[in-house]
Amino acid sequence: MPGSRKKARVPKDLILQAVDGDRRAYGEIIRLCYKDVYDYIIRRVGNRSDAEDLTQTVFMRGLEAISKYEERGSPITMWFYRIAHNVIVDHFRVQRKDIDIEELPEIADAGIDIIEIILSEEVSEEMRSRLLRFLPPRQRAVIVLKDYKDLQYSEIGQVLQISETNAKTIHFRAIENLRRGYLLEMNEAGLSVEEISSEFNEMTATQVREELDEAIRWRLRNGYVLELHEREFSVKRIAEIIGRDVSDVRMLLKQALADRSDEEEA
Repeated sequence: MPGSRKKARVPKDLILQAVDGDRRAYGEIIRLCYKDVYDYIIRRVGNRSDAEDLTQTVFMRGLEAISKYEERGSPITMWFYRIAHNVIVDHFRVQRKDIDIEELPEIADAGIDIIEIILSEEVSEEMRSRLLRFLPPRQRAVIVLKDYKDLQYSEIGQVLQISETNAKTIHFRAIENLRRGYLLEMNEAGLSVEEISSEFNEMTATQVREELDEAIRWRLRNGYVLELHEREFSVKRIAEIIGRDVSDVRMLLKQALADRSDEEEA
């Protein structure tokens, strides 16, 4: 199952050597921790090239700060996760991709374990990445740390510099919105409302339609038409997915492409 691999174990004497300025010791720490840090970052940013660059940035910042490292009962990977979180925040700020957590709609418990679904071998890595991209950065961070890295809420709070209670709340909302994203995936795959309802234990067809409508409205404000276009859906199929006329889709797509052009020229 993805995310269930063993965490890196770094000997304490190796850490002490690195703190004392031993570059070879720090290089060995990088070797031991690289996979964990890279996995965390790639789940957050969803782009291999960016993830590789940001991982290098994390370890460079770590090298600059290792002399001040203090062991406080947590593995050194936690320290790297905190550095990675700040690096990713800077990255999103530059890219202007940060989305306020409050902008996302909520979804009631639908009787389905979305975490089990996205971590299962049956879900493709492409779909898994899309579901994670459905979340704003902080929700995505909590999901990765909790469900991929198996951190406790208290540890997540340390990494993201939030309270344990806030970490729990964000995780709950992230699960709600992952479930909403999964609804959209099934809708995009061509399943009818009735077929989607049958996949959920406690949702009627009417509830499915309401949740889909709400999810589509939110996604339309955040580039959904352009995303579907880039995934090579036809204009007609996009119209079917979002419940709009073909002429509306063409207009939305034209505006989205124009907005992107403006951003690239800015």
